[in-house]
Amino acid sequence: MPHQCQRCKVGFPTEKALYDHLILPKDEMCDTVPAGTPRNPEDGISEDVDRTLASGNGIRTWDDLWRLIFPMDDQIPSSDFHPVIELAEVEQQFDEGQEALKTHLQETLRLFIPEAIDDAYRNFLTGQLELVFEAHKANTIRKCLNRIHGSTNNDTTGGENISPEDKRRRSSSGAGN
Repeated sequence: MPHQCQRCKVGFPTEKALYDHLILPKDEMCDTVPAGTPRNPEDGISEDVDRTLASGNGIRTWDDLWRLIFPMDDQIPSSDFHPVIELAEVEQQFDEGQEALKTHLQETLRLFIPEAIDDAYRNFLTGQLELVFEAHKANTIRKCLNRIHGSTNNDTTGGENISPEDKRRRSSSGAGN
């Protein structure tokens, strides 16, 4: 933080906050931190580090920058940056690819299903496969949201966690009714 107490080395977000800290009565005054005491990284960037960053002196590589900001770290991570992908972005990409999925499903069905099946039935199957895919996507997103929000319940079906194959077997055998 740019405003740091010279006695205790604690950083403050504003000059006023630092001033208020410095004018506390003696019995509430902070203790002096001995020179050479490692700072708490949670306090942010010190004034010295801020000055070095601003001047650029001695910072030529990623490793130099990391060592300046995190001097106590033994390992320096790779400088390759992989941004976080938000769930909404994933969902949007799925939605935007829906038409391509439908076309791909129709072409795949055309290859694997005999010519005797007409286009109307093939289109019906494509629609059914799209619904399966949509349900799977929705369940996957729901599970991700549950994990993010700390829910330990992975069941997103509203009942017992049964695979579609098991549901078909149960309904055809009369079990589960």
